[in-house]
Amino acid sequence: MLEHAARTRQAERRLLLTSLPEPLLVLAMGLFVLLIVLGVMMAIIGISQLIR
Repeated sequence: MLEHAARTRQAERRLLLTSLPEPLLVLAMGLFVLLIVLGVMMAIIGISQLIR
């Protein structure tokens, strides 16, 4: 019985350790995309101000 509980606990811990990086990776990719979009928008705004 204790062996079963230990295996279950190990599986839960392994699941936690493998599922934790996923939201962090999504957040990092979102920030990367945000930086690209901001860079493009800043370039467009800069060019539009030169035209005036």
